[in-house]
Amino acid sequence: MSLENPFYLLLLVPAAVAAAARAIFRRALRRREPASRFPAIELAGAIRPTLRARTAGWLWTLRIAALCLVAIAIARPRRGIETVHDTTKGVDIVLCIDVSGSMRETDLAQGESRIAVARRVAAAFVDRRTHDRIALVPFAKYAYRLCPLTLHHGWVKEQLGRLRIRESDRRGLPKSEEDRALIDETRTAIGTAINVAVNALRNSTAKSKVVILLTDGQSNFGKLDPLQAAQIAKEFGVRVYTIGAGSIQEQRAFGMRIGTYDPVDEETLREVASKTGGRYFRAQDAQALERIYAEIDELEKTEIESVRFTRYREQFAYAAAPAAALAWLEIIAGLALFRRLP
Repeated sequence: MSLENPFYLLLLVPAAVAAAARAIFRRALRRREPASRFPAIELAGAIRPTLRARTAGWLWTLRIAALCLVAIAIARPRRGIETVHDTTKGVDIVLCIDVSGSMRETDLAQGESRIAVARRVAAAFVDRRTHDRIALVPFAKYAYRLCPLTLHHGWVKEQLGRLRIRESDRRGLPKSEEDRALIDETRTAIGTAINVAVNALRNSTAKSKVVILLTDGQSNFGKLDPLQAAQIAKEFGVRVYTIGAGSIQEQRAFGMRIGTYDPVDEETLREVASKTGGRYFRAQDAQALERIYAEIDELEKTEIESVRFTRYREQFAYAAAPAAALAWLEIIAGLALFRRLP
């Protein structure tokens, strides 16, 4: 048995106070000296109170009892009749996404920037993680927690949709006041991003704490080295999965191809993942990125058993019906049997 609105039981307090006050008042009346005295006790003994006089006090008792039953009824007593054991798999996850200037490149999908592909694939990943708390940390020269750990996945996806790269004029200055508030696109602080993500998970009590870091470059800013940040993550039991996004780039000189280079620091990303018990992935197109998130989705599952009642049988009628009966009984008795003439 449980109550849906237990605070309504506080209405019983004034009823109890009124009942106690009436009892005290009636006791005080009995102790008072009579207004007149009979010359002989035999005369008083011959007088008997009528039925109406003996039962008039019960009207007040009916009213108090009805009020008490109403208080219990609106507190909504109910009994669970079906228990559902819902076994789910939940993890606390922080999505770290690079928003530096190089994320404008369109090598992952034709006509779609890297940041657009990252937003789209991450949103699909969020949809699959039904029972997980997810946070969002974008980073470039600096990193910040755009969205704390939450089960409100609609809000997480809304913040993912806001991720964009600052627009600059030819002098490299922000075009608008809004852009001035965005993080600087010219650098990549991977160590700082990992540290901010670990801070988001610091107070987590989840069995599994995960950071998924996506970048298309290498760390070139920040006081905290990525490997130092990885060590901190390891100490807090945070597993870091790293994703290098983007294809191998051509080196050209005087219009001629002279070689290739990889803008992604794979060695550092691989070491960060290995140090924390995670894995490193490389995505050179959108399909590969989707497969990576799907693989991480399969790797990170922890069973959590939750017990909840899904069906209830309302019990308030057992209090409401007697309350109505008592109220009507008081009204009818007051009008028919105990009516007072002016």
